[in-house]
Amino acid sequence: MLARLKKMRTDVPKELNKALYREAQAIFRKSQRLVPVDKGFLKGSGVVEGPTNNEVLIGYGGPAAPYALYVHEDPDAQHAKGKTYKFLEIPLMEARPGMEKRLADALDRAAEGKDSGDAAAAEGQSADENTEVPK
Repeated sequence: MLARLKKMRTDVPKELNKALYREAQAIFRKSQRLVPVDKGFLKGSGVVEGPTNNEVLIGYGGPAAPYALYVHEDPDAQHAKGKTYKFLEIPLMEARPGMEKRLADALDRAAEGKDSGDAAAAEGQSADENTEVPK
């Protein structure tokens, strides 16, 4: 029993990070389809950073595209068909329903000693949504 608890102490945080990263990658991929493109700097500035301390950062902008916030928040801007403002917020809001359960399921599997290799099948995710977590 003690050995299992020690293993859980390391496995559960790792599995949480993997699950958070999968969620972030799915949101990011959807945002990449929605982000307006003129010359491509904004789209190219998109990042998923982490996981670090059970946190993942998804963002756009920085020096390559300092105007990201303006593009994201301007409802009056004209964009090509299929592109829109709120290009990051929309996928995030779409992912929220069920996210808590998906993360809880990943933690349950970790507590049971199952790795996230089985997680995609258990969660019904496609191979595209199964992105390897950086070390």
